[in-house]
Amino acid sequence: MNTETQTQPKKEPIKTFRDLRVYNDAYQGSTAVVTQVAARLPDNEPFNLSDSLKKSAQAVPNLIAKGFARRGDAKAFRNALEEAIAEGNETIVSLLRCQDVYPHKVDAEACEELISLFDNCNKQLFGLGRAWEQNAYKNKNK
Repeated sequence: MNTETQTQPKKEPIKTFRDLRVYNDAYQGSTAVVTQVAARLPDNEPFNLSDSLKKSAQAVPNLIAKGFARRGDAKAFRNALEEAIAEGNETIVSLLRCQDVYPHKVDAEACEELISLFDNCNKQLFGLGRAWEQNAYKNKNK
């Protein structure tokens, strides 16, 4: 039996939205959506998938940044995070649709990786919202 205690790496304080792992993940994902998926869709595709996909993917990190700016107002912060989750879900649906409608144009593996990334971002955002509310509640009742 190992009796050594493992120490957790010290977490750096969150000073800006760019310190949030979920922001960085969403930003990288949105960039990949634009460059790896939307760029491969036909210019005149009739389903407007390219525009919809780019808009929703780019909205996720934008809403995280917006929510962070409003973090002093728990309700406004939570609303921005919920909007980011909704945009993440829209991105996932659009990626699935790209796979189904344009299987010879888009890389299915890249789409699956991006679907997983945005799904994980949604989970992180949900957890962030809950943790922030709990911390705000604790600080309010001190």
